Amino acid sequence: MVRVLCATLMAICLAVPSHAAGHLFVVAKAKQVLQVFDPDTGELQFEIKGTGAPHMVAVSSDGRFAYTGDADGIKNTVSVIDVAKRAKTAELNIKPHLRPHGLAITKDGSRLFVTSAPTRAVVEIQLPALTLGKAYRFFADSVENLALTPDESVLFASSSFDGNIMVIDLKKNEYERAIISGDSPEGLSVTPDGKELWVANRVSQTIAVIDIAERRRVASLQCIGNPMHVYFTPDGSEALVTGAVADRLIVFDRAKRAEITRFVVGDFPVAMALNDTGATGYVTCSVDNDVAVVDIAARKVLRRIPVAGDPEGIAYSSK
Repeated sequence: MVRVLCATLMAICLAVPSHAAGHLFVVAKAKQVLQVFDPDTGELQFEIKGTGAPHMVAVSSDGRFAYTGDADGIKNTVSVIDVAKRAKTAELNIKPHLRPHGLAITKDGSRLFVTSAPTRAVVEIQLPALTLGKAYRFFADSVENLALTPDESVLFASSSFDGNIMVIDLKKNEYERAIISGDSPEGLSVTPDGKELWVANRVSQTIAVIDIAERRRVASLQCIGNPMHVYFTPDGSEALVTGAVADRLIVFDRAKRAEITRFVVGDFPVAMALNDTGATGYVTCSVDNDVAVVDIAARKVLRRIPVAGDPEGIAYSSK
């Protein structure tokens, strides 16, 4: 009986991993490399070179593929990284469009959207065929970052030069309109309930709150410290803003539309990824050349993960 019990316990221990599986994808701009870490231990698992000069990264919902865009136009390509193979397996030159920067992928992994600032467009890439689809063109001088609504019916693109948010109706497959945001909008995020779009306006140092149904800005919240990107906790109760010059993560109460606290995370925080529960955040600190692992509820940094240099884009996958 004892032998049977010991054998059973040993089998259970062998079946359960020592820590949760997952990957943390970080773009190190200074080295023009995508680095992939174990999010629990901070161990570098592998890195991908030869993708041009990426700034951002997007990961499929099943965790199988990561995508980067050559934002500096060295190769002018979108690259596909097979996570299991730990290798770049394909790339697509997006000409006549140039310098792919912002990325957004649908939940089913069938469409990847990328921004092309020089040609004033958002370009659709069909997956897994990796072929160019429709291009949505604007009168705006530039487009940088993207955000999809939860039902994937609307795509938003920020234009830092014009201070506007471009609205793309994906049901009708057409550009709809522009919404005034503020001076130099950068990162943007849709609330989990799909009702509001929050935009970080870097130069005006405000957060624009846009009512998605009404297609208009309904509030402008002061956010001193050069806000770069905005994210939401899974329940949508809090907005988390990276304040680059402030060196802080700035927390807003969504319902009250008011800042409730801010705390130091590192030198020049730019972008962030949250784990599946929203309990842990991973913040790229470009001057510190690392990622701050943050306990969101406790408002403190738990540890730091060294990165090759000038980290910006980041994505988390539990797969």
